Amino acid sequence: MRKVMLAGLVVVVVMATVAAFGVKGTLTWFSGTQNHDQSVTTATIDLDGVVGFPITISNLMPSETQTVTVKVENVGTGTADFYVQMISSAGGKNFCVPDDVLDIKIRNVTDGWTPYPLASICPLFPGWSESTIVKIANDVAPGAAKWFDIDVHLSTDAGNYYQNVSRTDTTRLIAVQSNGPAPIPDDDGGLTQCAWPIDGPGTACPDDDDDTSYP
Repeated sequence: MRKVMLAGLVVVVVMATVAAFGVKGTLTWFSGTQNHDQSVTTATIDLDGVVGFPITISNLMPSETQTVTVKVENVGTGTADFYVQMISSAGGKNFCVPDDVLDIKIRNVTDGWTPYPLASICPLFPGWSESTIVKIANDVAPGAAKWFDIDVHLSTDAGNYYQNVSRTDTTRLIAVQSNGPAPIPDDDGGLTQCAWPIDGPGTACPDDDDDTSYP
C-alpha cells in the first residue's frame, strides 16, 4: 500500500512542475544569467624566401649546371604546404622557343627528396601545354623553414643563338593550408601571367584564364 501512495505522490509533483512552467505570471524562483564574449580567430598562411633570393645565375655555358641554395620559411600561424611556379616578364631571350634549352632541378634538402627532377623549366610557366605548379614541401610548421638546392642547366643544344643573353623572370612561392587543395596556374590577384613559352618578347601578355592550358 505504501508503494502505491508513493507512486501517486510522484505523479502529482511532476504535474505541478509542468503547470508552474506554463504560467506566464511572476515566478518566485531565484535565477541568474551571465554573458561571455565569443572570439574566433583564423590562422594565417604565408611564407617568405629569406635566403638566396633573388636567384641569380650568371655566365652559364652549354652543358654546365649551376646551383643556388635558398631557404623558405613559414611565417604564418598555420601548418602549410609550399609550392612554386614561374611568372614571365616577357622580356629578353626566350629559352623555351624555338627550343627549350634551360633545365631546372628543385631539391628539398631539408626533407631529402626531389620535387622537380632535372627537366625543362618551361612547364613551370602558366600557358605551357603541360603547365604545372610544383609542391616543394609538405606540412611545414609555423616558424619552420626548408632549404632547397636549385640546379640550373643549359642544354648542349643551346648554340650561338643563346650566347651572351639574359632574362629575368619571377619565382612565385605559394603557401597553401596543409593538405588543402593545390593551387592552379591562373590569374589570382591581378598579376599578369604571361605565357612565356608561347608569347615571345614584345607580345602582349594575356590577363585572363582563357588563353592558357593547364593539366
